[in-house]
Parts: sequence; structure tokens; C-alpha cells
Amino acid sequence: MLRVEVVVQVDDLRAIALCRARGFTIEGVARAHALRDGTPVDACRMARLGPALPYARLTAEEAASRQPPALPRTPTGPKRGAPGGGPHGVTGRGGGWGPRGGQA
Repeated sequence: MLRVEVVVQVDDLRAIALCRARGFTIEGVARAHALRDGTPVDACRMARLGPALPYARLTAEEAASRQPPALPRTPTGPKRGAPGGGPHGVTGRGGGWGPRGGQA
């Protein structure tokens, strides 16, 4: 395994201590993660990484300043029912939904 994650409620100090003793570190807090007796309870998100796992370490500021990678563009062809785009050749007739609201 390369990464193991756990979620522990913030007031469960024994569980947090156990996870830390096993090499987990707190990565963040999930606000109002769960309800206990109708009251929202926060949770610690903890993780442990494999010992030889190479990964780029970033600060929160560096991660926030990065631009997300561009999504690949998908080719768009003629729409269904348009000439040349229908399932029955160039006319675009047949199949699909007709102008009267029912299937043609």
C-alpha cells in the first residue's frame, strides 16, 4: 500500500493518539462531518504514506497558486437529427424524438 487514510472524530483523543503512534499525521479537519445526537461533530482526516513513496511536497500556498491542468477537448460532431448526423444516413430522419413530443 502506498497510502492509508482514516477519519477520526476530533474529540476521540485516544483514537487520535493511537493513529499518531502508528505513523499517521493529521492532514485536515472536516467541519460538521457527522451528527451525534443532532449536533454536528468535526473529524480529523489523517493519513500515512508508504516509506519510500516519492511525491512532491507542496505548501498550501503553492497548491492554491497552481493552475489546474486543462481538460482535454472532445471532438464535437453533428447533433442527432441534423443532416448527416442521424442514425439513418444523410436525411436525419427516423429514430430519436420527433417534433410532436413522441418518438418518431
